[in-house]
Amino acid sequence: MSIIQGTAKGGSASFYDFPIGDSLRFDGSSYLSRTSVTPTDAKKFSISFWVKRSTLSDAQTIFILGNTINDSGLIIFEDSTRANQLAFIELVGGSYSVQYSDVRVFRDTSSFTHFLLVGDTTASSMLSLYVNGNLMQSTTRDPNMNNDPTPNDSFEFNKGSRQNIIGGRYFGSLTVPFKGYLANIQFIDGQALDASYFGETKQDIWVPKIFDGTSSTGGSTVSTDYGTNGFLLDFSSISGTTINDTAPIDTNHSSANNWTATGF
Repeated sequence: MSIIQGTAKGGSASFYDFPIGDSLRFDGSSYLSRTSVTPTDAKKFSISFWVKRSTLSDAQTIFILGNTINDSGLIIFEDSTRANQLAFIELVGGSYSVQYSDVRVFRDTSSFTHFLLVGDTTASSMLSLYVNGNLMQSTTRDPNMNNDPTPNDSFEFNKGSRQNIIGGRYFGSLTVPFKGYLANIQFIDGQALDASYFGETKQDIWVPKIFDGTSSTGGSTVSTDYGTNGFLLDFSSISGTTINDTAPIDTNHSSANNWTATGF
């Protein structure tokens, strides 16, 4: 198991209220898997993760949820004409139902970057992307990736009884794999939260914070319940090939959503 100690941000606990101690290295042949459960609210989610890439240019899938590629939701670093852009894509019946991407490219292989993708089909802004705490503006959205979700519809990315993969796509074999490091992966099922619940700025540096329901900028206090389909992977608890979900047990998140590690 390629657990890397202290590579995400480093620093002392006095500066980092929540220093990331562990990250998981994906080498292109390794992945995590689980089967999703019935979500608390398939119309709302927040997914927060820290990434350090090892290789660039080729397409690399970070997350995918679906039993086939034709009906799935995924987060991917793009290739071809959109090399190294981060995109959120959903497919229904083999056709793109959602396409959402930032025109900026992410080529840093020397340090971690924090991404937060937020979905809420009940809101006017149904998708939001934060990079190191900064909200992507409409002016930086890729005009060729502008298919929004259907208002009040459920996300393919948060449905139950589907194969969920971190580190690539797996439908009989691993394809479009991710190569690099992932740390502090948090999926909040049923809440659409901004970046201030997952990080804070200290001395002009965006650093992680514990998700405790409070905002680092003084926003409203929210529930700390990760939801039935939610999870926290901080890689602090591993049993053989099982990566344990360390999110607190709560009303909806009543049991851990653990993952199986393959190829590490």
